[in-house]
Amino acid sequence: MTGTIATDRIEKSPKAIKRFVCYPFLSRCLHWILARIALIQTVTLFLWLAERARNETQPPLHPWIIYLHAFVGLVGSTGLSARLLPRAALYVLTALQLHTSYIYAFHSRMIYSHWLRMRFALHSLAASGVYLRMLGAGTIPLSGESSRVPSVEYGLYAFGVTLISAFSAVSGLLHFPIGLVTVDRETQLLEQSSIWPVFSHLNAWISGCLTVVFLAGSLAYSAPLLLTGVKHSSSVAPTDTSDSSVLERSSRLGDQFIIVGVVALTLFYDTHVPYWVSIGSEFWLQIRLLLDNFIIVSGILITSDLFSESRRIRANDSAKKE
Repeated sequence: MTGTIATDRIEKSPKAIKRFVCYPFLSRCLHWILARIALIQTVTLFLWLAERARNETQPPLHPWIIYLHAFVGLVGSTGLSARLLPRAALYVLTALQLHTSYIYAFHSRMIYSHWLRMRFALHSLAASGVYLRMLGAGTIPLSGESSRVPSVEYGLYAFGVTLISAFSAVSGLLHFPIGLVTVDRETQLLEQSSIWPVFSHLNAWISGCLTVVFLAGSLAYSAPLLLTGVKHSSSVAPTDTSDSSVLERSSRLGDQFIIVGVVALTLFYDTHVPYWVSIGSEFWLQIRLLLDNFIIVSGILITSDLFSESRRIRANDSAKKE
């Protein structure tokens, strides 16, 4: 019954037909690129090392760390693109992103300003959060369902959402107009001054919009986990359907806010590569950050697609049982 109504609506609406045809194609393209993004990151790693070699006689990382990152990126990308143990490949890529964040933040040879190091680490953490959320996405019950969720799988989802929420909150705070709220004056000035000169007259307006969008996205992600009182302390735990509905709707809203925020941040600020190079970054290191931004956006879109597909399959199963 439900499937028939949905089919009728698609057939009667030209816009729906266009979305029905184009969105899976977009999703497939994102899947294809994301499955191979670790290979591109490996290439940028070696290009970044070559760029630094112009001024240094020793690499910033131990050679074995470099080889390990290249090998893990190759294995993870091969696993995803060839669909060989894709979940294991996602775990591997998550570990790689987390270790990259650690290197950015704490490695002694990463001689950059404090904010640049934290900035790179924050984007890498958000990318790892996207991978974790993808790992747990298929286990979260949707509205109208009452199911039992393995605590380990829910933990992956919740941890991933927490990392993305933290990234969104910090990004929003750093784009607060300095005259209103000062978190770290120097850091806020560096961040907000990175806008492309052609948009400089709109800087205050764009920064204000980014603040609202990122903080709203962070709130939409984190508040339901705190307010609904969902418990997952045992090996399996029942999940109330009202909690599931709140999580689902809030997740969709948070997805929309963060996608808009990251796309705007990328277009107006992060792609101004000459500025970031002028304050101490390298060209290929900034390209790596842009790749992390792509992982965040494409991963969120793919996760949303996973939710939609899971909703469709479960609805069909329910219709068959009825």
